[in-house]
Amino acid sequence: MLVIAKQHPVPVMPGTAKDGKQFIDPAPAKPVRVDENAYYLRRIAAGELERVEDKASAKAPAKKTEATE
Repeated sequence: MLVIAKQHPVPVMPGTAKDGKQFIDPAPAKPVRVDENAYYLRRIAAGELERVEDKASAKAPAKKTEATE
């Protein structure tokens, strides 16, 4: 899941830091992909983190729409 901090940097779960990143920063920083586990779900419930929607892939097929008359 993608998350971003709401106000203050939030520590990454110990032992799972990727790219040497120790904190999840607030906007305008990029969202961070983390595992969906109790640690991050508690931080979302406490209001420290916000879950961010994945953007649609550019390779996703376009939906066909039919014109109705």
